[in-house]
Amino acid sequence: MTSTLRARTHTDVTSTQSQSVAFNVRAAMQRKGKSQAAVGAVLNLSQQAVSRRLVGKVAWDVAELGTLAEFLGVSVASLIRERAA
Repeated sequence: MTSTLRARTHTDVTSTQSQSVAFNVRAAMQRKGKSQAAVGAVLNLSQQAVSRRLVGKVAWDVAELGTLAEFLGVSVASLIRERAA
């Protein structure tokens, strides 16, 4: 059996990080009972823009994560922590 290994590219890492942050944000929102609309209102984003971030299509920026962490009552570190594989 042969396996092909390829180096992880910057895009792969960024995508993985975006997915991990998105997962953590969704989990925190669920625990706190916050909707996409509520998050959008706090961040001055449309519900659609929040949705794109929550599925990892668009990365959260640092300022958004700071505001979001405060709104959700969690640390920024908890939002950016990498998920266990």
